[in-house]
Amino acid sequence: KKATAAQHATGVIKIDGPHQPHSLHWMTILVNGKEIVAHNAECGPDDVIAVAEQLNVLDGDPFEVPADAHSVCVLQSESCSVPWGCGGYVGSQDATTCVIAFVLSRASVNVVHFDDGNSEVHSYLGSSVEGIEATEEGVQLHLVGSYDDEGGVGRQILRNILNYYHRHPVRFNLGTAMVGSLNTRRESPGHGGVRLPIYSGACVDLATRQLKPATFADRGPWLLQRQCRCMTGGPPSSVFDPATRRFVVRPWAFGLDARTKQQFLRLSRERDDARLLHATSTSPMAEGPHVAGDVRRALKLLAACPSSEALFPTGLAPQQFVWAAPPHAAAGPPAWRPYEVCGD
Repeated sequence: KKATAAQHATGVIKIDGPHQPHSLHWMTILVNGKEIVAHNAECGPDDVIAVAEQLNVLDGDPFEVPADAHSVCVLQSESCSVPWGCGGYVGSQDATTCVIAFVLSRASVNVVHFDDGNSEVHSYLGSSVEGIEATEEGVQLHLVGSYDDEGGVGRQILRNILNYYHRHPVRFNLGTAMVGSLNTRRESPGHGGVRLPIYSGACVDLATRQLKPATFADRGPWLLQRQCRCMTGGPPSSVFDPATRRFVVRPWAFGLDARTKQQFLRLSRERDDARLLHATSTSPMAEGPHVAGDVRRALKLLAACPSSEALFPTGLAPQQFVWAAPPHAAAGPPAWRPYEVCGD
């Protein structure tokens, strides 16, 4: 359903729209119960723009999820499936040409940060529908990111993700599409009038079931190692176990050759922030102020640890974290802490 005037004013959208009928042989994305395009046709950015007035609208300043709030923030090439009963917040940020997809089912919120950089597109996006039966009704889809960049990268990523959901056996009810030209603004002429995203992050409040633009003060454990995944061609990974409700970091096998190691070292040492982003990002003018620092630290780490054996000295076993207070009655807020230390 369309956002109310109050929702427009606050930038907060309640995401519990009407359920729609299901038919297994009719695979398509729905808006208010009607197909965007015929089930056997391609679904692209222009089809979403055509129904924009029927979709929810994000507005207002991004909400910063506090560091001490129970939250799961997925990075690029990551996903999660978080049950409603967990409480807290789930989402992602730093999606410029990428798309953050929220899939809401009866049991959980599934989130994927899709960058189109991995050839296993179906297994990548498949994590966002994990545990959802094809016969379930009322499954909601909300998309944020993928601004209309000059190079057309975001448009192609958006087309790929739309067609994946359009052809999936589950019938998705598209509620929010803060993507493409709907998520694009023009910077002032003093900056060359470049296109920039309006929002590059969002979260779902698991208690209120609200979707809102957001950033995360804490992006979770092992942040620097996780940021190395895309740079080393690591496979997409889920970062949350819904059964145990633990944050899970899954190391991956890789090895950089000497030339790549030296290239990473030179990039991290010799380029200022602007030049570094131009060398590493599909949208260097649109990145947040912290991104260059993230990239530089990851490049330095990989130059120092150019293999999985060096980056993950304890091996490739998944590392588990629980949301807990500091051990031994130490002062401090709750956080994601190693399971080996906290136990149950």
